[in-house]
Amino acid sequence: EAYYVLTSLLEMQPRHKIRVYLEDTFDTHNGWATVVPKNTMAFYLAGSEQGSRIYQPGNYLRRTDYHELMHVLSMDLRAGYNKVLEKVFGQIDPTVLGGDILSYLLFLSTASPNMLAPNWYLEGISMYAETEFAGPGRGRSTLGDMLFRTAVQNDNLIPYSEWYLTTPRWPYGSTAYWYGMRLIQHLSETTERPTPVGHTIQSVSRSFLFNSGGGIRRVSEKHWKLLARDMLQQERDLQMQNLSMLGQVPYTPAKRLTAKPIAVSNVRFAGN
Repeated sequence: EAYYVLTSLLEMQPRHKIRVYLEDTFDTHNGWATVVPKNTMAFYLAGSEQGSRIYQPGNYLRRTDYHELMHVLSMDLRAGYNKVLEKVFGQIDPTVLGGDILSYLLFLSTASPNMLAPNWYLEGISMYAETEFAGPGRGRSTLGDMLFRTAVQNDNLIPYSEWYLTTPRWPYGSTAYWYGMRLIQHLSETTERPTPVGHTIQSVSRSFLFNSGGGIRRVSEKHWKLLARDMLQQERDLQMQNLSMLGQVPYTPAKRLTAKPIAVSNVRFAGN
């Protein structure tokens, strides 16, 4: 299902087989994907816990399938010079070949510009895929809404220039995921042409090396930085409305179930 949906969205078929590994050596759920030196996906089969940042109810393996497959397909999408050179030299992993300058130049010459794009872009399109096609997805989660609502309340929305996996302030490494996802959602909702996300990924694949900004301009006529500015303003307006509404609602009353002399911490709530 995920293969059919995403290859149709991107209007492509991967040139190489995709290796899929199922791992049962971990106690919590996750996954990873790469295209060097081979197209590969892996899934940690354990369920995601409620405290996990990737937790969502429902079929977690289906959502992770969409997420990781979008990684593989987008990073395998080539057009122009890198498509020709990849046919000659293959999928180059510069670390395997010794990490010398020639290996690195071959890697840059054969890699898809999607693979060289910022992490917030790669994680954003993958979170978009899991949300749009597998649901409910993190794009609709209350955790994401809380994250942005709290940032707006504290006047602390993170600017476009700091969307990294190594952002040194809350929500730290999750910044690239959540802000990238919100930007891709904004692109999908505000661009008039059909399937703007699919066309953006195709357009970025025709860019030169790290110039993913040239790819988005061919789709939306705006650079990523301007789209991010519009997205952050839209998010600010939305969350100010939500904060105003929540400010008029009292706290939900809860009956204490333990004796008063007992100190209670790390409370857990049942599903019912």
